[in-house]
Amino acid sequence: MPNAYWKNIERRIARLFGTQRIGTREGGPAPDWENEWTVGEVVCHPIPRWILEELAQAERRVTERPKLRLLVIHEKGQDLDKALVVMKLGQFRDWFLGNGGSQHKAQAEIVNPGAE
Repeated sequence: MPNAYWKNIERRIARLFGTQRIGTREGGPAPDWENEWTVGEVVCHPIPRWILEELAQAERRVTERPKLRLLVIHEKGQDLDKALVVMKLGQFRDWFLGNGGSQHKAQAEIVNPGAE
């Protein structure tokens, strides 16, 4: 089956978010996964080398305690709110998903005390 690889990747990533791969829904397209706080699409394509190089540069610059290593990609002339934030899935998992996604509220409390 030619699409078995990407379906397997979708399943594995959905499990990281504490849910299951959705596939298709009656009545039309559906996201690859959805839980109480995320909805996502997975693509299996080569990552452009320049993105990997820029993210590696951000990683090299971390000099002290563990910090989120982010790459922000902004398109010239576009609103900053439309910029993309890129990070490695393993780091996202470690910071936000530690328990199948249940740590997001605890992490949000660290970043924004008093927020629900």
